Amino acid sequence: MRNGNSLIAFGAVVHVCKDTLYRWLEKYPEFLDARKKGEPFLHKFYEDMGKMIATGQLRRVVKEEPILNSQGEAVVDLATRKPLMRYEYAPANANSTAWIFLCKNLLNWRDKKDVTLAGDDEGGPIKVENLPDMELKAKIKELAVQIASQKND
Repeated sequence: MRNGNSLIAFGAVVHVCKDTLYRWLEKYPEFLDARKKGEPFLHKFYEDMGKMIATGQLRRVVKEEPILNSQGEAVVDLATRKPLMRYEYAPANANSTAWIFLCKNLLNWRDKKDVTLAGDDEGGPIKVENLPDMELKAKIKELAVQIASQKND
């Protein structure tokens, strides 16, 4: 999750299906705790990416080459035994629509609020009246007068 991967993507790493992952969440409290600790990292990854897209700081590697010593040999990291590399970057051609899509699906971001209407005080359905225009205008005026009088109280 620290690198932008979801719980389901973790399933691919450990070769299990999402049903197994969800069973593990129920069965092993440590696994559930690890997921809960990982979720903020997932959000941070995509929020940081969004900031970089918005400010033009997202970059891509256009050239990489090993760092050479004075004898022309690649300098090797002693811990990893891999050559040290020099990178050249250019601005990335970020796709903000794809980023938004990812955030909406992985992070549950929404453009709108879901609103639920309940019935009347007794739990019955909401009463809907179809009024002729003249009656509707009269009701609106009546409500406006009520609202105005409540503000004055």
